[in-house]
Amino acid sequence: MTEQLNLFAEKPADFKLDITNASAGAPKEYSLFFAIYPALKDAQLIAHAIDALRRTHGLMGKPISPDRLHISLQAVAKFQSEVPQHVVDAARAAAARVTCPSLLINFDRMSFYPNETKAACVFHCDKDSASRIAPLRVQLGGALRDSGLHPKPTSAPHMTMLYDKLTYPIEDPIDPIEWTATRFVLVLSHVGASHHQWIGEWPLAGSSSI
Repeated sequence: MTEQLNLFAEKPADFKLDITNASAGAPKEYSLFFAIYPALKDAQLIAHAIDALRRTHGLMGKPISPDRLHISLQAVAKFQSEVPQHVVDAARAAAARVTCPSLLINFDRMSFYPNETKAACVFHCDKDSASRIAPLRVQLGGALRDSGLHPKPTSAPHMTMLYDKLTYPIEDPIDPIEWTATRFVLVLSHVGASHHQWIGEWPLAGSSSI
């Protein structure tokens, strides 16, 4: 208990919501989560691979912008209208206790998950990459629970690249896409506004400063 109190001794700056261009009158919804985000050069590399796969498969869906490409780790909470400061503070404190080396990640296949109106097109990690990511996800989940939160882990690491109008499942091998994760990020998604608000980021040990 003493350790947890010390973590909150220096109160971080108050959290403020970004102003977005959500449709007037639309209900505000927010999703708070932790994820791995690639560095700019890696995000651009992945974006080029997405463009090539769109041409190969005749996909018409708009690619997710490089700045929003990510691998989810832990879902923290969802909110309507307001995001409580104490939840943000607890999540930040949990992240500060996590240590993990930089992670070599390799995408080796893609698949589509259809639903009634559209399908998510995603990259999947190979088994070795998934094994490297797992300790970070587990450690972060434990730290969040110790901070009084109730996270939900992502079962299999993947990166969504676009949504398209497909009605059947596909899984295909792809030319490997290899990159190194050097940070994990606490993000607030402004649902419906295509906006990811970064609340904090933490370098993975062994990576250069960001």
